[in-house]
Amino acid sequence: MKQNTVKTLSYAVNAAVSFIVISLTSVSAQSPKPKMATHIPPEITTPGAVETRPAVQLSAAETLANLGLAAAPYANQIVQLLKSNNPSVRRSAADALGKLGPAAVPYANDIAQLLKSDNPGVRSSAAETLANLGLAAAPYANDIAQLLKSDRSRRH
Repeated sequence: MKQNTVKTLSYAVNAAVSFIVISLTSVSAQSPKPKMATHIPPEITTPGAVETRPAVQLSAAETLANLGLAAAPYANQIVQLLKSNNPSVRRSAADALGKLGPAAVPYANDIAQLLKSDNPGVRSSAAETLANLGLAAAPYANDIAQLLKSDRSRRH
């Protein structure tokens, strides 16, 4: 019973965040293509702001990740989620940045900081996101190599 309640709550939060993002979308009268709004309220994506519930931050990061390149204007808000105390939020934020292409390049150092996380999922997401940045992540190649060595030693 409790698991179903958590699952239902998770779907509700995802739906609410999706609704917020959709609500922020406006349609131009001259174009059939939707335009993304120029602002996502910081209370949705910024730790320490009004919205601090990890479940909502996680849903916001996942929703922005699903938008891919269209979420590029919100890269700065996504980067703020890398500082969350919740490892799932940090991991989703890293994943979202990995889908932003060149818009995430200025944040390579912020992403690389996650390679030092105690959480293996966060480290993995950070490494994958850096890989998506191509040559911009070259300065962090040694850090990633060290991560591989340290993760192997933890398994043995």
